[in-house]
Amino acid sequence: MPSKREDRIAIALLALLVVVTFANVVFGGRSLIPSEMHNPLDPSLRGPNAIPIEYFNDRGLVTHPNVRDIAAGVHQSDPAREFFTRSLRRGELPFWDPYIGGGGPSFAALVPQYLFLP
Repeated sequence: MPSKREDRIAIALLALLVVVTFANVVFGGRSLIPSEMHNPLDPSLRGPNAIPIEYFNDRGLVTHPNVRDIAAGVHQSDPAREFFTRSLRRGELPFWDPYIGGGGPSFAALVPQYLFLP
């Protein structure tokens, strides 16, 4: 049986691994969760007849809102986490979610992210 010292070492190593792996999130303010708050003037998202970005920059205008959608992850994952918890308490794995649009795969969906630890 592992001792408390070994447990602490394992926890410290796991924490170090997470910090090193996701340093851009821990120290850089990035997000692990995809959000709809993207830059609408991103060249990859613009059509062929879009107004050039220079038009806005030359006038000193802000090209996109500086909004970090902090609550997006919570609003997307909280209902899924609650469904997951209730399913496990009933003794079943949530492979199918009957609440989303008449039913849909839950465990394989991208929004709940049951297997995404951070």
